[in-house]
Order: sequence, then structure tokens, then C-alpha cells
Amino acid sequence: IVNKEITIKIKGTMNKETIDYFNRIVNPLIKLKFPMVFDLSQVHKLDTFGTANLIEIYLKLKNKNTMTLINISNAVRNTLNIVRLSEFFEIKKTNMGSRNG
Repeated sequence: IVNKEITIKIKGTMNKETIDYFNRIVNPLIKLKFPMVFDLSQVHKLDTFGTANLIEIYLKLKNKNTMTLINISNAVRNTLNIVRLSEFFEIKKTNMGSRNG
């Protein structure tokens, strides 16, 4: 937690096999009611399960706090564009609020 926001760096693939692990980490953090930032720079594949999971998290956060995707890889950007969600999420090139941003 930096500057009262939670940044989670995700690596690898966001798909059916990784959703349970991802949710075990993210769901308890949602209760903290801080803005959440997901760094997707090292996500090389996002399938429909991963996309649906991001939407589900967004909906859980919607009334409590904000959700931002940063540093999305080309693969993730392409997937979000194909399913027309690139404008649904707040997407930034980098996280200006973090120490590394």
C-alpha cells in the first residue's frame, strides 16, 4: 500500500486456471476500501475468464473505491479492444502515485 492505494502487479496469464488464486489475494484487499491499481505489464495472456474476472472486481469496487489498470501489455490491450472493454476500465500508462511511477 503506497499513498493510500493498493497496487497489485500481476504476472503471467489471467485465465480459468489462475482466477481462484487471484481472487484469494484480491478479495480481502477490496474490504480495505482503498483505490486499487492493477499493473498488467507482465500479463502475456488475458482470456475471457480473466476479462470476466476483471469486470467482476470492478463491479465489487464500483461503490467503494476505484480500480485502475496500468502498464497494460499489448496482448491485454488487444483482448480488451476485441471485447470492447478498453474504454470500460480506467487505463493509464503508468501509476503516477507510486514510488516507481
